[in-house]
Amino acid sequence: MAIFPEDRIAPPLPCEVAQVRVKDMRLVRPRQWGACWLALELWEHLDLDRFWAPRLMPSREGTRWLNVLKTLVVYRLIDPGSEWRLHRQWFDRSAMGDLLDEDVRIAQANTLYRCLDLLIEHKQALLGVSSFRRN
Repeated sequence: MAIFPEDRIAPPLPCEVAQVRVKDMRLVRPRQWGACWLALELWEHLDLDRFWAPRLMPSREGTRWLNVLKTLVVYRLIDPGSEWRLHRQWFDRSAMGDLLDEDVRIAQANTLYRCLDLLIEHKQALLGVSSFRRN
C-alpha cells in the first residue's frame, strides 16, 4: 500500500493507494524506532546472542536478562546517559519494548543495575573473545 496526501494525485502504482488528510493527522507518543532497530540489527550481525544467551539465562521471576542487556547496550549507543535516565525517560520514548516484546518492567532501575552486576562475572570471558583486547 502507498500513502499520499489527499491534495496530490498518486502515480500509477502496482498497489493500493490511500489518500490521507495530512492536516488532520497528529502524532501520538512518538518514539525512537529506526536507531533502536538498527542497533539490534548490529547486535545480530555481531552474533552477540551466541556469547550472552548462555550466560544470561532468564530469572525464576521471568526477567529476560539478555533483553535487559540489549536495552542497556542500545541506549548507550544511541543516547548515552545514566541508568536512571534510561529508566525515567528514554525507555518510554524508544521502541525497545516493542522490538524486544517487553514491557516497562525491563527498564526498572533495580533491574538495570542487577543486570550490570550479572555482567561482571563474564568480563574475562568477554575480553578473551574480543578482537579489541589490548596485549
